[in-house]
Amino acid sequence: MQIQLKNIKYHPGMSRGTPAYTAGLWVNGVKTASCRNSGDGGSDVVHPHQGFTQQDLQKVHEHFRSLPKVKKWGMLLSQSFELWCHDRVLEQDALK
Repeated sequence: MQIQLKNIKYHPGMSRGTPAYTAGLWVNGVKTASCRNSGDGGSDVVHPHQGFTQQDLQKVHEHFRSLPKVKKWGMLLSQSFELWCHDRVLEQDALK
């Protein structure tokens, strides 16, 4: 499964507990959903685009749950779609 986060707009001034951002989710070359986080420490909000369902997005979540754990902040964490999104947002910001 090829997963990309594109058109990332990061808002560091609004980021308190999590990265505040908006982005498009692309799966296997197709824009599948819109993602966002308000930066207040809550979960990401993911809205499927027309023609896609929550079941389609569930497959993305399952893909990340099947990956090996990652070391972050001195802990071994289960990989998740949300963690991956936040990493992409912060990586893009670091490249600026």
